[in-house]
Amino acid sequence: MSNLKTTSKLFVMLLLVFLVIGWKAKTAHTQSTGDKPVEQVRKNIHVLKGLPDSQLFLLMNFVGDSLGVNCDYCHVKGEKNPQTGEDTWLWGREDKKEKAVARVMMRMVLELNRTTFNREGAVTCYTCHRGSTRPERMAPLPPHDYFGEALKPQPKRVLPTAQEVIAKYLSVVGANRQDVLSQAIVMRGKVERVERAKASGARRVLILGR
Repeated sequence: MSNLKTTSKLFVMLLLVFLVIGWKAKTAHTQSTGDKPVEQVRKNIHVLKGLPDSQLFLLMNFVGDSLGVNCDYCHVKGEKNPQTGEDTWLWGREDKKEKAVARVMMRMVLELNRTTFNREGAVTCYTCHRGSTRPERMAPLPPHDYFGEALKPQPKRVLPTAQEVIAKYLSVVGANRQDVLSQAIVMRGKVERVERAKASGARRVLILGR
C-alpha cells in the first residue's frame, strides 16, 4: 500500500511538471483567480510563460532533484540577508551557461511530449538524468547473463504445512492459555470500497476461535 501511495505521488508530480503544455490556454483563467502568470510577476522568463506563479518553485524543485543539484547550479546567489542570515537570489541574472542549457533542455522535453506522446507528460528531466547532471550513455557492464541464469536450477520453495502453521501460532499465543483461545476475536471496521457491490457503513465481523 505504501508503494502504491509513493507511486501515485510521483505520478502527480510528473504531471505537474508538464502542465506547461496547456498553460497558454489556461492563462485567462489563472488571471481571473488572482494567480498571475509567472512572466507578469518575475523578470526574464523565456520558456515558462503562462505558468501560474504559484507553481514555479514546485517545478524548479523537481528539475533540481532530477539532476541532483541545488538552485545555484543555474542561478546566481546574492549576499546574505543581514537580518535573517538567509541567501538572497538574483533570479534574473544570466551569468551561468547552465541556465541557457536548461532552457534548451526544457524546450526539447516539451516538444518531445507534444509531437511524440500526444501532449502527455511521458518524458521528464528524470527520465534521462536520474539524479545526475550527465545522463548515462552506456548500459552497465558486464552484460547481464539472462540465458545463463535461466539454465541454473531454481531452489524450490517449501511452504509449511497447515499443522506447522497452527503449531507455530499456538507456541506464540501459548498452547495452554485457554483463557485466550476460548475467547471470540472481534474485528470492527468500515467498508471504504467494495468491487461489484454496493456496500457502505460499519460492519462487524466475528471470528470464533477455540
